[in-house]
Amino acid sequence: MSVSNIELIKHIFDECDFIATYTNGKDSNQVINDKVLVRALERSIEIIGEAANKIEDEIAIIKFSIATQNYIKGYTM
Repeated sequence: MSVSNIELIKHIFDECDFIATYTNGKDSNQVINDKVLVRALERSIEIIGEAANKIEDEIAIIKFSIATQNYIKGYTM
């Protein structure tokens, strides 16, 4: 089953919230020296990228579908 754009955006916001929460009040050295946090941040960034790519794919499919329908109907974009 496909995940909706709203769910994908929620995943992105959740990961951004995680990053903000767990890096708040820490300087870059504190973050870099916390190996568990670094791995968690890397995973959060991966999740954000995966969700963003899926949103873009869905939007591209919708744009292609609309362009195809317009072409069939004789409209130009």
